[in-house]
Amino acid sequence: MQVTIKGIDIEFNYSVKTFSDIVQYKKFYEPLGKVTLTEYLSKVDDENYSIDLLCDLIYYPHAIRCRNVGKAPILSYSDIFEWVMTNLDQVGHVVNSMVDSLPKVEEKEEVKKKVVRKSKN
Repeated sequence: MQVTIKGIDIEFNYSVKTFSDIVQYKKFYEPLGKVTLTEYLSKVDDENYSIDLLCDLIYYPHAIRCRNVGKAPILSYSDIFEWVMTNLDQVGHVVNSMVDSLPKVEEKEEVKKKVVRKSKN
């Protein structure tokens, strides 16, 4: 997914790798937060953190991309939050896209094992 904030295109996705990258970034650049991957993932399903999660999913890929080229992030977290709050119509589309991007859980067919017994003949 891609959004444009203040003329900057930010590509992000909703995946376990993204969450892992966010936690790794936070551990190194924001050590006072002391966030673990388990703690972070526990907030993914919590509706009280939905806006935080959306802001994280947009901000941190931008921050990581800037860090990888040796620059400070151009946008601040508050820029992302302001964009989210002023573009609620687009946010709905982004949230729906995030949900659609989740892997679909396929029901596995039950496999019955056949027991083969040798006769003692």
